[in-house]
Amino acid sequence: MRTALRLAVAERDEQEGLCLVLSLGWYWQMRDLKIEARNWSREFMALGPDPFPEPAAPRGRCGSAARTRRRPGPERCSKRPGAGCI
Repeated sequence: MRTALRLAVAERDEQEGLCLVLSLGWYWQMRDLKIEARNWSREFMALGPDPFPEPAAPRGRCGSAARTRRRPGPERCSKRPGAGCI
C-alpha cells in the first residue's frame, strides 16, 4: 500500500491518493498508526488547491450608498386621502 501511496504522490495524483487515504483510514485507526495517517493525509492535501483562500479585499464604498437609500414604495392612505390605498 505504501508503494501505491508513494506512486500517487510522485505522479501528483490527488484523486487516487485521497481514495487510498480514505480507504486505509480504518486500518490506520485500528492499528493505532495515527502518525502515518496524518503524514499521508498532509502529502495529498498539499497537492490540491487551498480550500480556504484569503477573503477578497473590500471593494470600497461605491455600493454602500445604494444599500442605504430607501426605494420609493406605494404611498400610505394617510398621506393623500383618495389616492390608491394599499
